[in-house]
Amino acid sequence: MNTFRFRAECWTDARRAMEKLMAYRMGYFNITQPRQDKPDVEVEFSSAATLDENRVQIMSVIGRHVMAQTLALADEYTGERSESTMTDAIELQVVQYRIVEQGVSIRDSCFIDRRIQPNGESLWSISDSQSRGNVLNKSLEWEYESSPSNRDNDFYTRTRFSSPEDCLRIYREWKKLHDQQKTE
Repeated sequence: MNTFRFRAECWTDARRAMEKLMAYRMGYFNITQPRQDKPDVEVEFSSAATLDENRVQIMSVIGRHVMAQTLALADEYTGERSESTMTDAIELQVVQYRIVEQGVSIRDSCFIDRRIQPNGESLWSISDSQSRGNVLNKSLEWEYESSPSNRDNDFYTRTRFSSPEDCLRIYREWKKLHDQQKTE
């Protein structure tokens, strides 16, 4: 597990980034405000994810630029923005798909999310956009996704898939079953 640091323009931005990064196995995080006369905060956290994987997650956050441009391994952190981090040879990866059905409000959509597992493996899950706390399992049932420290191996086995295509297949099976139950 590596230790990383970044700067954010305010507590709200830092909190949003930490919510995204919580999908990864994190040992700890700490947010401090070095200067009381400025709203900037510094965040230190440990994660099993790589620097680029963390940067990809931060890039999906509103107000992300300062955070993404200052993210570094803790021992290399300066707090200075680096424009090159936005254009360097970062291998961009898809980390989320959104399932929006025709004639259905976007608020009622689902997400297929890439998730880093405790062992560092990258798997996929299907989440509900309204609660963002429920995931679809392999038995075609929605179940609550607790915080990472409260999940066991059985939970990961039930709710994680090897590819987005597997997620979509399970979602379609659930949707077919759900539509059948609505007509009965």
